[in-house]
Amino acid sequence: MGKSDIIRIAICLTYYHICGLATTNIERLCKGSDLSVTYSKCFCPVCNKRINWFLQLPIISYIICRGRCRNCASKIPTKSLMLEIIVFTVMTVISAAFDFSPKGVLLSFGCYELIKLIYIKLNGKRDKSFIKEYFISMLFIVFFLTVTEFMAFLLFYIEK
Repeated sequence: MGKSDIIRIAICLTYYHICGLATTNIERLCKGSDLSVTYSKCFCPVCNKRINWFLQLPIISYIICRGRCRNCASKIPTKSLMLEIIVFTVMTVISAAFDFSPKGVLLSFGCYELIKLIYIKLNGKRDKSFIKEYFISMLFIVFFLTVTEFMAFLLFYIEK
């Protein structure tokens, strides 16, 4: 396994982390949520118990917990899992199609924002402070975009 393979894996792991953020950030921008996207704690909406950090792994934790809260056994909505899978798959496939180039990474983040907008449109946007919260969520994504673009440029120069 060479340096370029390690960078590709790091980019995919970044996308995996983003798919976990997608659930909280996107759903917190939707109608019915008063939580800020900056509120870092994840909790069960039924029993209000905090979810441990190791159970916040997207997709994997859903499988481990069999789609239920560890504390109260309430069912975790399948749409959250589907959102995570769609975000991870779309971002990874687009980047892989462009061989994890900076252009592919930028396009994958653009598609993430498109998915976010479609999800919010389908589920309704929150009434209070939507613009402010959306801007903050964009700042999170710009941070991850910057880190991932750096990895893509590094990959480009290693393979050159």
